[in-house]
Amino acid sequence: MVLSAASGAQSSGVFLPPPPTCPPWWPPGATVKDHTIAHDNGYYWLIAMKSDLEESQDTFICAQSEDLCHWEYRGEVLHTGGPGTWNEEAIWAPYLLKEQEQWYMFYTGVTPAICQSIFLATSDDPGGASSWMDQGVVFQPSHPDIIWSGGDHWSDCRDPMVLKVDDTYYMYYTASCLEGGCIAVATSSTLMGPWEDEGPIYVAATGMPESPFVLEREGVYYLFFNNIGEQYATATDPRGPWQDRGILRVEGAKGLVVWANEFLQVEGEWITSFLISGYSVFVRWLGWNENDSPPEPFVIWPLVSNVYLPLVVK
Repeated sequence: MVLSAASGAQSSGVFLPPPPTCPPWWPPGATVKDHTIAHDNGYYWLIAMKSDLEESQDTFICAQSEDLCHWEYRGEVLHTGGPGTWNEEAIWAPYLLKEQEQWYMFYTGVTPAICQSIFLATSDDPGGASSWMDQGVVFQPSHPDIIWSGGDHWSDCRDPMVLKVDDTYYMYYTASCLEGGCIAVATSSTLMGPWEDEGPIYVAATGMPESPFVLEREGVYYLFFNNIGEQYATATDPRGPWQDRGILRVEGAKGLVVWANEFLQVEGEWITSFLISGYSVFVRWLGWNENDSPPEPFVIWPLVSNVYLPLVVK
């Protein structure tokens, strides 16, 4: 079993050059929380929820990079809505994807009562300060197993993530269901909707599973979520049923807890971005332990930029 990522090591056909020292990223004069990462035409794009000393959560900001190490701050790209709107109080948890030259950003809009809805914004330039056009609310829960009061009550419907499987889009989101904190899914034939609420697909034993992210690798679906650290479950269908697999391990940094992970496939390999403490974004390769069935994902420490191969355990 190969676990070493030593300088210049040759292991089971995988060559790992010395990793560069790449610091985490945060914007000038502020910190970040929820974020999303995408890759297009040689550039990585990072959009994040800006946080400051007043803990205001009313702005998304953008950064751009060619190598995941050096980030150019592009400024603010989206703000909260006006009085009486479903996103008057805050905007949370962006999720960015591109389809047919159009960028789509799903996110959570929040009212003063902390009632949460899923919004969509579109753009032809993710870093353009005035390019994002808010399309408004695209989803609010309606499934009978979901608790969502709306209006003047705290109502959970946040952290959207969208996966396309064949001709169907799956939008995963954090919700409160009759059995407890859960991850639910809505489906649509287009990114613009309408979205059909299919209800809970995963119910946490305790706590609230937040920031869901689903990826598919070799016929296995991996559901990642934050619930006292980053955890994951697996299934053979995008709706589940899901088998808990425990905490997402960090190889090379024992005891380190990561959270709010996002995942991105580039040239057939996976990277993950996440928060630790201090509210800045780290980026790492995602390795796979092929001795396990299904293969166990793990975060590789330290940072390896996009020109290096990830570690695969064989």
